[in-house]
Parts: sequence; C-alpha cells; structure tokens
Amino acid sequence: MSSRFRWITSRHILNCVLKYEKNWYEYYHFEDNVVNTGEVPINRNEQLEKSAIALNEEVERVINESRQFTNFELREMALAINREQDLIGTHYAKYAKLRPPALSIDGVCIPSTCLIRDLGVLYSSNLSFATHIDKITGNAHRRVNILFNLLRHSSRDIIIKCYKIYVRPLLEYASIIFNPVQKELIRRLESVQKSTIYRCYRKFGIEYISYFDCLQELELQSLEYRRLIIDLVFIYKSIVTKEVAAMKNLSCELANLTNLRRHKYYTGEPRAGPRRL
Repeated sequence: MSSRFRWITSRHILNCVLKYEKNWYEYYHFEDNVVNTGEVPINRNEQLEKSAIALNEEVERVINESRQFTNFELREMALAINREQDLIGTHYAKYAKLRPPALSIDGVCIPSTCLIRDLGVLYSSNLSFATHIDKITGNAHRRVNILFNLLRHSSRDIIIKCYKIYVRPLLEYASIIFNPVQKELIRRLESVQKSTIYRCYRKFGIEYISYFDCLQELELQSLEYRRLIIDLVFIYKSIVTKEVAAMKNLSCELANLTNLRRHKYYTGEPRAGPRRL
C-alpha cells in the first residue's frame, strides 16, 4: 500500500469516526442526559448498533474509493512513463548503435573489435587516432628518459642528435595516416619535443625563454610543421614523380597556360572561368 493511499484512508476514516461521535457520546453519557434534560433516548442499544453498522459501511466505502483512486493514479503514471519512453526511443532511434554483422571466412567466425593494429598504426572503430597518439607519445617519453640517464656527461648537441635519431622517428612514423587536426592531439605530440628541449636547457643551466626561440637556436622545426612537409612530399611523389602508386583522380590536366612549371599537373579542382595569372 502506497503512502498516499494510507494517508487518504486514515483521513477519511477519521472523518467517519468524528461523524458518529455524537451517538457514542450520548450512549456513554446516558445518565447525564437524563439529569440535565430529563429525556431518555429510545432503544439506546439499537441506535448504537445502527451507528456502528453505518460506520462500518462508511469505512468500507472510503477504503474502496481510495483503492480505486490509487489504482487510477498508478495507471495514469504508467501511461505517462510509457509515452515518455516511446518519445525517447523514437528521438534516439537514429543514434542507436548498430550491431556489427557476423562475418566468417571458410566457416571461421571473425571476432569484432574496436581497436586493431596494422603496420604499427592503431586504428579504432570511430576512426580516431587518439589511442595511437597516446601510445607513441608514451613510448617517446620513456625513450627520452633513457637518453637522459645514459647521456649524463654528454653535451647538449649530442643529446639533441640522439633525440633526432632515436625519439623523433617514433612520432613521425606513418604521420600521413594519423596527422591530427584537433589541437589537443597536436599539443600532445608537440609536448615530447618541448619537454626534451626544456630538460636539455635546464640540465646545462641555459635560460629557457620560449619554445620557438629554442627551436630557432637549435635549428629545429616544430613537429606540426614537419608533418606538413611530409604530407606535401607524399602528395608530390603521388602526383608528379609517380614514386607512390595513387588513384588517377588525384590530379587533373589543364591547358598549358604558363611555362613556369616543369609539368602540367595542378593540385586542385579546375576552375569554371579563365585562370588568372
């Protein structure tokens, strides 16, 4: 029984008791009535019995009404919850996750996974390379720690050369595949080189002004700039020199409008109007 049902039932029963309180008062104060008024109630026991029967009927009626009211409330609440669930299910139906199809080769079931490694690159099911970037940055930081432990008595130039040879290739391997666009991932990759330079300057007591000033002094480039150069070189090898096999629709042939280029290929979509020189 719910708390609301108990409260309704108790309240109505109390009203019924107060309603028939007058008859009971007259029954238990019969002698006082005789002395004060001189009138004697007729069939006192019969009248009290009728009051008790009426009280029982009233109590049963109140209980039944309360039960019906509570059941009606529960039904309305259940219908409201069902309507809300239907609306939520309809609204988010297009965002529901689809189960991957069961694939098999020669009767052998291929298990589904959300992360796979291919040629040293970690691919996730949502085509995000955050996991791969976390992996390579962790390996790079550990290798930097090893270098600083081994090269305790080496010069700054030797530490920077060892960084170029043993650490930076970890961050640039297959960068044309996972080159990030999000600023958070770009900063995460750049943090390896930045922390290495900061530790190197602190080790030899050199004042660390800013990251880009240190890059200029050490004749280094930022990792973001180096990834851009790697992408441009790959595109050039794919379209111009044909060193890398690429699809034919990556380039388009235009009319020979100028002699400044050594070839007739342009990386871009052809324009509708005449080309401005």
